[in-house]
Amino acid sequence: MSDTDEEAVSQLAEQPRHGRERSPDLIAVANRRMVERQQDYRHAADIAAKALIPFKEIQAVAVFGTVAIPLGKEISGTSRDRHNEVALWHECQGIDLAVWLDRFHQLSAMRTAINRALTLNRGPGKKVVLEEVAVHLFEHGTDRYVGTLCHYQKCPADKPACRVPGCGAVGHLRQFRDYRFDHDNLSDARCARLFDRASATVNRAVDLPGPQEEQASGGA
Repeated sequence: MSDTDEEAVSQLAEQPRHGRERSPDLIAVANRRMVERQQDYRHAADIAAKALIPFKEIQAVAVFGTVAIPLGKEISGTSRDRHNEVALWHECQGIDLAVWLDRFHQLSAMRTAINRALTLNRGPGKKVVLEEVAVHLFEHGTDRYVGTLCHYQKCPADKPACRVPGCGAVGHLRQFRDYRFDHDNLSDARCARLFDRASATVNRAVDLPGPQEEQASGGA
């Protein structure tokens, strides 16, 4: 993003003074940035999926959530913007991957592989870090959710998160208290398969549909 765009987005984030409305130019810049952010995350999802393919126990990888589906618009949260019905593309705030495995004994190595691939990425756009990637793990053949891939380099890491019952019983397999995964997230409408070992299929998140062309230009 250019310095001009950064300044425009910063101005857009501020509450208008003296009843002034957001300018169309600022709204257009912010909308364009939301589309770019989704594409940055899609590129990072492809990098993470590619890093996991060499692990033979991994049978499939998918991306789901806001990174996987075309962006929708929503009214900005400030009272002034709600009054003026200023609509912005929804902001993607991270990547959700679903990974189906036969065994769970190499989770530490998988974490390292994803982290290294993201770190070495020299592509354009936003630099995505491991902490922005949630890797949800499932038992292949049953779709049973077993936990998420822990971001901490050491397991257990002597962090409050490590004290959740069952967390770390398998190395780098994180659990969340009172959490239940919503399998509706894996429906065709919300999820896109990036890798399937059985069919030797590899797809790219960056090729997924974006907003309609006439809307992606940034109009409210």
